[in-house]
Amino acid sequence: MKLRGKRALLALAALAIAAGGVTIAALPAGAAPKVPTFVTTTVTGPDTTLPPLLGTNNGIGTATASCPAGFAVTGGGYTAGLSGTDASTMVIHSGPTADGWEVTAQNRTSNPLPLTAVVVCGQLQ
Repeated sequence: MKLRGKRALLALAALAIAAGGVTIAALPAGAAPKVPTFVTTTVTGPDTTLPPLLGTNNGIGTATASCPAGFAVTGGGYTAGLSGTDASTMVIHSGPTADGWEVTAQNRTSNPLPLTAVVVCGQLQ
């Protein structure tokens, strides 16, 4: 049996009421419903220096960035090496933490290189 138009709407309303009722709140005259907005912010963590390959920890280091209080992690990434995507840096891990982003990389050169984590955070307001 197919229900269309007003019949379908009435059937749906009857089903909702039978399932436990429906609460409808009226807004004051002239008031518009509040629509939540999603706010994002990007946080760049402090620069971390990856030691040379033959130095401390075989050139491996970790950088982190944290979201402000009340914000949740929605994404993230990193910049590595002198150009930001330097091929002399091998990323071992890049991913979210409970409140931010973490990246672990290995420097494949004989010179120290920078590593920076970036996190994108969001909040409903």
